[in-house]
Amino acid sequence: FALVRTKLQAACQTISSLRLKSQALEIPLLRECLELAARAPYCDRPGIAPYRLACLLLLEPDQAEQHFEQLRDQWLSKLDFYPRREQRDLLRIGLNYCVSRINAGRQDYLQPTLDLYQTALDLELVYEGGYISPFTFDNILGIALRLGEDDWAESFLQREAPQLPKELQAPLLALNLARLAL
Repeated sequence: FALVRTKLQAACQTISSLRLKSQALEIPLLRECLELAARAPYCDRPGIAPYRLACLLLLEPDQAEQHFEQLRDQWLSKLDFYPRREQRDLLRIGLNYCVSRINAGRQDYLQPTLDLYQTALDLELVYEGGYISPFTFDNILGIALRLGEDDWAESFLQREAPQLPKELQAPLLALNLARLAL
């Protein structure tokens, strides 16, 4: 089990990183590992199934929606199984997929994206070194505003602005208060 889990986990990280750089790479034995992970007893293991789905999400764009739904359901239902770093990594794969869909004009991905961000906030997975990145902060606020969640966005703004890096708190708070006022 450990070998399959480690292989799929590493493959997810590698594929995700290369996608951001628009590069491709053939990962040796990945297809064989994915086939093995699809069979019992591997397919039911919480440490294997989500990584298999995450790899498929990244590798099979024509079936990505189905893989995303399954990944999200499995990840959220077994969240406590994963260490924080893995929670963050799986969440990031899901968020990157949702944002790519939004950028492709799929407005129906706004709500799932906000839902994932809200889960990340609840679990404090959005913080790096105790801070929320300005990019993540703006993404969350912008998605909430696009969904018409103005009250939630204002609450988020007031609650999370102090978690921004100190030098960016005042300007980002002012900018986003103006976005709220529009």
